[in-house]
Amino acid sequence: MDDHNGLYNGMSQSGTSLVLHNTGKRACMLPPLPVLHFSDAARQPVTAERRTVRGMHPGPVLPPVIVPVGGELQILLRWVASDTFDGSNCIRPAFVSLSLDGGMLTVPFDRQMCAAKGQTGYYSQSLTGTP
Repeated sequence: MDDHNGLYNGMSQSGTSLVLHNTGKRACMLPPLPVLHFSDAARQPVTAERRTVRGMHPGPVLPPVIVPVGGELQILLRWVASDTFDGSNCIRPAFVSLSLDGGMLTVPFDRQMCAAKGQTGYYSQSLTGTP
């Protein structure tokens, strides 16, 4: 995770880049908009749905992203970080995970994400490789 020294923070907003490095011996392939899973400190699932970006639903058909050996890419995540809604619904996941062919990649998250009362659309996500 790389928050670029707070670049995405301000006006109740926050964000970070998930930086993926291909340390394997062959190129790997990722979906253009991978599903992320959030969990608490006990590794139990936390409901944190991705907000749908206008114009992307049902969205265009996008090809997978190829990451060459030694290559890296980023996925930018942004969210409302403070209790700004009337009747806010805030969560603080401890981990974020990405499912890969070789297993699940999990990194610490520990950031507060807020949505409007009764909603679970907590974050927006860039396409893979385009923060």
